[in-house]
Amino acid sequence: MASRTARSRVALLGVLLVLSATGCKAGKQVSGSSPSASATATVASSATSAPTTAPTFVALAHSPSAAPAWRLAYSSASSTTVQQQPPAGSCLARGTGLWALQDVRCTPGALNPAVTQATIHRTICVSGYTKTIRPSYAVTRPEKTASMQAYGDPATASAYEYDHLVSLELGGAANDERNLWPEPGGSPNPKDSLENRLHRLVCDGSLTLAAAQRAIAVDWVRAYRQYVGSTGTISSTVTATTQPTRATSSSCRASVSDATPPRGGNETVTVTTTAGASVRTFVHYKTTTSEHDGVADGSGVTRITFSIGRPTAGYTVQVSVSTGSGQSCSTAFTPQ
Repeated sequence: MASRTARSRVALLGVLLVLSATGCKAGKQVSGSSPSASATATVASSATSAPTTAPTFVALAHSPSAAPAWRLAYSSASSTTVQQQPPAGSCLARGTGLWALQDVRCTPGALNPAVTQATIHRTICVSGYTKTIRPSYAVTRPEKTASMQAYGDPATASAYEYDHLVSLELGGAANDERNLWPEPGGSPNPKDSLENRLHRLVCDGSLTLAAAQRAIAVDWVRAYRQYVGSTGTISSTVTATTQPTRATSSSCRASVSDATPPRGGNETVTVTTTAGASVRTFVHYKTTTSEHDGVADGSGVTRITFSIGRPTAGYTVQVSVSTGSGQSCSTAFTPQ
């Protein structure tokens, strides 16, 4: 009996020694690491690899010494269908006035899949191309109202331009809520000058399409300083004129063929600017704005003729002009 008890004690002691050794091994840590650090690294790795569906820029792989590259989503949104906008009050512009920046969560930008570096001379570098893809007023009017509500803009619709963040002339999506926002101020405005400048650089081969798209989508104000000039040279307000005026620069002048045209007739806007420059006119009627494009001839002159329809009699229609050489000017007419 005593012998059996002694053997049991020896066996029990052996078990205890094994358990003690196992516990010591489990308690050891590799130098420079800790269980909590390991757990943290696992969580961070999982978060990094998780896909994102937020409408934002996607960083491409790049070396640590290189600047990050970015790409924007291509759009499949129809230009003939009113697109749903972000919820009211969900967007917040950065800054105020003409130099405000869009909320990147709501308006990161989106691209037209038909426009690539290989197709620019069949698309955006062809005069009149943007007319073929621009949504109608019937589509953009309710979109603009909803977009202003999303941004919490209290002023009237005429105080904002429903603007393509990446402009159509730079391959921006025509009717995607990710590429449209209520930009403070009418047109022309500083961003219009930047768009025209970048368009010219892309089409003459001085700048790649992707670089232009990234510059204007990431921070158009910074891009303006880089490609156009100091933001301090531009007025913070847009002043409407009721008479034909000389340009803000000697490189752009605009006038109309008839200051008091009959309703239902035609109007011709004559613009004098840099030879060969693209020209865009924005005709601001009481409730809508129409756009018409042209190109200055060898002497720097273009004449753009359009039907004025049947606008409000006695209401002075402002005509804003923006040129590919980065200049702007204006004129006006009053239908009778």
